[in-house]
Amino acid sequence: MNKQSKRLLSIFLALMVAVGMFAAIPATVSAAGTITYDSAGDLFDYMKNYKGYAVTLSESTITLQQDINLDKNFALIFSSATGDDLEVTLDLNGKKLSGETDLFYVVGVKKGILTITDSSTNGTGVIENIGSDSIALNVENTGILNVKGGTTKAQFGLLQGGGKSFLSGGEVSGVIIGVLMTDGTCNINGGMINGGGHGISASGGTLTFGDKFKVAGTYWDGVHVENIDVIFQDVIDGVITGGKYGVSATNGSIVFETIQKCQISGQVAAVMLEAKNNINYGMYLMGTSVNAGVGKIVTTTFNGRTNPVCTSFSTADNLTLTSWADRYAAPVTLPSGAKVITLSNAELSSVWAREDVKRATELKLVPNELNKAYGQQTTRAEFCALAVKLYETIKGVEIAERMTFVDTDDINVEKMGALNVVNGVSNDRFDPEATLTREQAAAMLSRLANVIGKPLPKRVGTFTDMNTVFAYAIEAVGQVQAADIMRGVGNNTFAPRDPYTREQSIMTMLRLYDFVK
Repeated sequence: MNKQSKRLLSIFLALMVAVGMFAAIPATVSAAGTITYDSAGDLFDYMKNYKGYAVTLSESTITLQQDINLDKNFALIFSSATGDDLEVTLDLNGKKLSGETDLFYVVGVKKGILTITDSSTNGTGVIENIGSDSIALNVENTGILNVKGGTTKAQFGLLQGGGKSFLSGGEVSGVIIGVLMTDGTCNINGGMINGGGHGISASGGTLTFGDKFKVAGTYWDGVHVENIDVIFQDVIDGVITGGKYGVSATNGSIVFETIQKCQISGQVAAVMLEAKNNINYGMYLMGTSVNAGVGKIVTTTFNGRTNPVCTSFSTADNLTLTSWADRYAAPVTLPSGAKVITLSNAELSSVWAREDVKRATELKLVPNELNKAYGQQTTRAEFCALAVKLYETIKGVEIAERMTFVDTDDINVEKMGALNVVNGVSNDRFDPEATLTREQAAAMLSRLANVIGKPLPKRVGTFTDMNTVFAYAIEAVGQVQAADIMRGVGNNTFAPRDPYTREQSIMTMLRLYDFVK
């Protein structure tokens, strides 16, 4: 690596530590002599009549007819004075728009809609910033930026601190980062994004991918997000590559929904999930067109240590996650203690349960062994483990008492038995592996509230199938309904002897936590 590359990468690393600095740049830094224009006519007047540039104006489209070198520290900023819906199109027409601004951008939009196209047949239009720590494009405030053509050349291709950006064509490239995002909404629906460090780095806002796209991060990751979710939705043909990871998320989630084709690869791993400060994270498959298949190498770390749960998955046909080492049939070395598993759709929480499962995990209400396979039916012993977690979290002390059963030595069953939250099925037997039914869950939740010291309100249940509830659970079903801890399954029915899933169990424990805390 040459000295220039090392310098740029050192700058990039510093920015990753203090990325918030760039969020403030557009609001606090102004390049000397910048021109703010609020219509295509104003911009045309400035470029044609004041500066003498060869440009043409047709309706709201300005077309470059020659390469243009802006004066040093000049930037073109679109900020509509007449409303957010005013549109201007800048057609590069195979020409170069070049500027030299340090720690600033060449073309920006604060209010209104700016579209950048390149009508040339060879697609050679360029927006370039040759300044130090330079930025080619910027979008902030309520501005909307559409990039449909052309190529950016700067150390940062696009800086987004607000507004909306839609990238559907051309190439957004940065020597350090292709797209650096701290707020706003960015939708990738085509074109190419390249970064010498990260292809895309986002620490705020909303980042979504759809349709067709290519993203590459040469030295670090193709896509890196912190504290936000990255969503792949309705992807027709996507490709992401990274020098380290294809896609990485720190304290965030990666959601794949309705994928036709998406290839993600990285030299170390295709996908990396990392959590810090005990914040939850996850990877989710959604949509009927995504089917779980053979697992590929994906690493996750938790406070710097490899987490042995949920460390890999891919799909058989649509979503391909691969380590670059796989391409050359070389062995992939996992971090010490890592475990590779294959996930099925049952391993993933349902969309309607995801936020509750995440919050319950953050509150430490979910035992590690139950924080997976969320669609799986809960056993009687597993529900006891959840109940013990809730009780000891609320009370702040461990349950000392024990009740023994002849068919299990599960400590959680013994604790709940001692508190009379659960009973045996007969002859000192508990039947720990039996599937928990909905009416059993209701009875246990009611008793758990009692022993915590916050009994549920006594109401008569209003479900239409209350006449099918066993006598021991009739009062409890009315109580959990009144407290909104358990709800019906549809058509105002309770279905008392239907099985209860892990995600349902986690959700109701969270609701009980909110009730008694």
